[in-house]
Amino acid sequence: DVLLRDNVQRLSGSQSGKTISEIRALNQILGHSSENLRAGTDVDRALYKQAAQIGGGGLGLYDGDVSRMLQIAASDRPAAHSFLTGEDMSAVMRSGETYDPSSSLKDLLNHDWRHGTDGGIKQVLDEIGHDATAENFGAREMAGNDARIVAQHIIDNSDDLMSLGHRQPGVLASLENAMSPYAS
Repeated sequence: DVLLRDNVQRLSGSQSGKTISEIRALNQILGHSSENLRAGTDVDRALYKQAAQIGGGGLGLYDGDVSRMLQIAASDRPAAHSFLTGEDMSAVMRSGETYDPSSSLKDLLNHDWRHGTDGGIKQVLDEIGHDATAENFGAREMAGNDARIVAQHIIDNSDDLMSLGHRQPGVLASLENAMSPYAS
């Protein structure tokens, strides 16, 4: 339930204390779970979706929690690929809800991460560059497709991202890490 409901609304209202406690407990449990068992599951896809929704909801108070969600899910290449492409995301959406991968990426890249809370989004982007040279062909192929999607997002949203280097230099460096294996 925590990963499927509208946590932005709950965090903005009277249930914020209970909701953030549930999110933190889930982060703690998943942070101690096996990455290999979660790989390619809807759990990590739901973490990506929730992170983008909360990050895009302007709830800076919870930046550390959103970053932790992203750090937990970052090593899951299939889930990251789903997050960026929208493939297989319907399983983590509420009835009648649709997933917009471009909007989700925009929410995370344009988010004004408070000092020291950008580790999650940086790790997600760094994994793209890291997987560009992975031994596993499937991981390399997904990373290449993901890099193409991120590059297209940068082109399509260049005005919004123009101040990224000034606002979020670490995120800009991670974007460079994600793209640099494909530039040579």
